[in-house]
Formats: sequence, structure tokens, C-alpha cells
Amino acid sequence: MVKIFAYNFKKVLHKNDFKFIMGVLSESEKRRIDSFKRKDDQVRNMLGRYLLRKILSKYLDIFPEKIELTSNDYGKPIFSNDKFNNINFNVSYSGDWIVVVVSEHGKIGVDIEKIRPVNITISENCFAKEEILYLYNQKVRKLKTFYKIWTLKESFVKAIGEGLFCSLKSFYFEFDRSGRIKIRIKNKVKDNDTWYFKMYNIDKSYKMALCQNKNSFPKKINIINNFVI
Repeated sequence: MVKIFAYNFKKVLHKNDFKFIMGVLSESEKRRIDSFKRKDDQVRNMLGRYLLRKILSKYLDIFPEKIELTSNDYGKPIFSNDKFNNINFNVSYSGDWIVVVVSEHGKIGVDIEKIRPVNITISENCFAKEEILYLYNQKVRKLKTFYKIWTLKESFVKAIGEGLFCSLKSFYFEFDRSGRIKIRIKNKVKDNDTWYFKMYNIDKSYKMALCQNKNSFPKKINIINNFVI
């Protein structure tokens, strides 16, 4: 079963809340937060990691601060304890939204991006030629199409756990009129799983994509209205 949790952090938290949250996080998480130069990025990362711990604690039945996380060779967060390997998770944040996905069966990746003005010619640096052609052939909604492809690509590299170490040009997406999304991987030796994708309309100003190796997607997003401390 896969569940999606989302929190909009427009609400200003009290300074005591921040102090409590930092007390739940690990020293490595605190160092990562401090590495961000912009205050907004620090807050997003802090709340994202805290929210992840709160959600995982329900699955593991342990206190959030007792969860031990590490990273794989590509920097993706994973459990330190192998006995929890049946639970896969991923976090993404952009703008005012934080999204956490948890799967009890199979690999999973999520990406959310706020739609901001961008020169779509940058797609030539990170999209496959098939995707560039598809993007340039769009008569309208070019910007939203750009972010659709971008979030799909990010969700995939996060699901396989390679992040920035995976070339974004080594695979591409095809879209048919029915709305189905298919991935074409140029180097199949690299990955033998079958992958499935779904776009979610969480907010008209955002694009959000979910990737997993199981064809079973939740119909709804669990919106967290109160950031329970």
C-alpha cells in the first residue's frame, strides 16, 4: 500500500516549535539544514525531515527521534536497520508544499515543483531528444509541459535511488492521448524493473509526479492541516 502525505507550511510556526523540531532531528540532519544558505530552504528541509520522521514513526511504532536513517551510495535516505527495508519512502518539497510518500511494497519516488517562469531551452541540457521534440511541438502550455516532464524524470531517479548520479538523458517519456505515461530506458541493463507513473493535481501552481514499480496508486493525497508537534 502506498500513501501520500502533504503539508502546506504557509502557517508561521512559533520559535518554540522550531526548537522542539530540531531536538527530534539527528546531528547529520541538523548539519544538512545549516548548509542551506537561504532561510526558506532551511525551513523546508527541517520540516520535511521532521514530517518524514513523524509519519515513519506510525509505521514502525517507535518515537520519531529514535528512527535511525543513513544514505545509500548516491545520497538517498534509507533506514540504518535492515529489518525496515520493506518500507520505502521519499520526500520532496517546493514552494509552500512538503510531500512525503511511503510504500510498504516496492520502490517509490516523488517530486513536486512550483511552476515558475523558466527559459525552456534549458531542456536541451537535461531532456532526451524525444522529450525536447515533444515539448517544442506543444502549441500551448509549454511551461506546464516542461514541469510535467521534469517532475516525472526526478521522481524516477529518486525511485531508483541514484539522484543526480543518473543521466536525465538516459531515459525519456512518451504520452498518449489517453493520458498514459510510458518510460523508455535506453540502457535496460541499468534497470530491470517495470515502472509506473502518475501525475497528481495538488495545487494549480504546482506539478507533482509519483513513480513506483507497482501499478497501484492512491486516489487521494492525505493533506495534513495541522502540523502536530
